[in-house]
Amino acid sequence: METTISKWGNSSGVRIPKDVLARSGLKEGAAVAIEAEDGRVIISRPKTKKKYTLEELLAGTTPEEYRNALDPEFHEWWQSSVGREIIEDDYSSPPKPPKR
Repeated sequence: METTISKWGNSSGVRIPKDVLARSGLKEGAAVAIEAEDGRVIISRPKTKKKYTLEELLAGTTPEEYRNALDPEFHEWWQSSVGREIIEDDYSSPPKPPKR
């Protein structure tokens, strides 16, 4: 099937007939990859990596498995009892009574 390249703003465009689009499995508005190779213009589905949600990434992972996946040195530090640190700032301390 032949078609014509037409001016479209600063670019050029090709109309894809409905039956060709249907056979390709692509739909109007779909993202496509376009490249030129050996005198041909190739339009195809873009190669994309699936984007996972946090829920999908952690599905089936138990808290114990998550803890074991941590760097052992970090895990050891996190579990250790270091002392009785006192944080003295305006946000961590209880309010001081007003001076009289």
